[in-house]
Amino acid sequence: MGGHSSGEIASKLAEVTVLEYAKNNEITTSNDLAMAVIKANHRIIEEAGKDNKKFGMGTTLTLAIVRAGLLHYAH
Repeated sequence: MGGHSSGEIASKLAEVTVLEYAKNNEITTSNDLAMAVIKANHRIIEEAGKDNKKFGMGTTLTLAIVRAGLLHYAH
């Protein structure tokens, strides 16, 4: 995704959205991580729809946690 239009904005939106989600929800499984990714994706799409210059913006997002000795991840 590197070099995509407004990628730095999409990256920051993803970061902020995931942190907000983690603050308000207990994340213990891959499904929880996937929901955080989905929320970030929706927020990026919403922001891109507000400005034609941001059309097609995107970022790469990978999350991981270890719980009870198990690795959970979403990409």
